[in-house]
Amino acid sequence: MFAPDCTRETFRASTDHGGHDGEGRAMRYLSWVWDPDPVDTTYNVDFAYLLRDKDGSTSCEYDRHICGLFSRHEWLDTIRQTGFEARAFPFEHSEIEPGTCEVFVGVKLDR
Repeated sequence: MFAPDCTRETFRASTDHGGHDGEGRAMRYLSWVWDPDPVDTTYNVDFAYLLRDKDGSTSCEYDRHICGLFSRHEWLDTIRQTGFEARAFPFEHSEIEPGTCEVFVGVKLDR
C-alpha cells in the first residue's frame, strides 16, 4: 500500500502553522509546501521551528524535505510493472478535502 500526500494532479502549494506548549517548554512551527520546478518529479516542504526552553531561551531550527511527485498513472503503472494488480482507492479523512487524496494498493496475482 502506498499513501502519497498528493499526486501530480492533486498537488497544491500550501502553508501550515501551529505549535504546542509544555511544562516550561514550547514549540511553534511553519511549514511551506512548494514546487520549484513543475516539470520534474519533486516538490519541497520547508519547516521552520521556533523552540522555547524551560529557561526562556529560544532557538530556531530549519528543515527541508524533498518529496517525490508522481502522476496517478505513474503510481499505477509502477505497481503493475512489479507484478502486482494495481488498485486505487479514495482516502477520506476529516482533515483532508474530499476527492483530493488516494491510496494505491498492489495485490499479488496468483499465476
